[in-house]
Amino acid sequence: MELSGLDAYDPAGNRIGRIGGVYLNRGTGEPEWAVVHTGLLGLRENYLPLAGVRPVGDGVQVGVGKGVVRGAPRADGPLTDTAPLCAHYGLPPGAVPVPAPRTPSDVPRRRYVVAPDLTVTAECSTA
Repeated sequence: MELSGLDAYDPAGNRIGRIGGVYLNRGTGEPEWAVVHTGLLGLRENYLPLAGVRPVGDGVQVGVGKGVVRGAPRADGPLTDTAPLCAHYGLPPGAVPVPAPRTPSDVPRRRYVVAPDLTVTAECSTA
């Protein structure tokens, strides 16, 4: 399922925001984390765990509440350390996932570059 560009809803059905970038588990290739655009105008970006994500209506439902996501560490750059996120969401520590190279045209484009030493950098585009 393509997650980028879909709306994310919490278990109570409250809209959290629109999903932008998606990070994949290095071992399985499954979506593990997402950047979700939150706030009144969608200008904030927070990381959102995708464990247990399921399709609902015009989007997906995640297993965490809207307030928990809005209180999460902001997505101010590439995901290079999941420890603060795992602590915030009460998840066991995990490896840093690989960014997915997919972004629909109606979502602000953020391209992630993975170097041979597995460091990740983000390049933003206005296109």
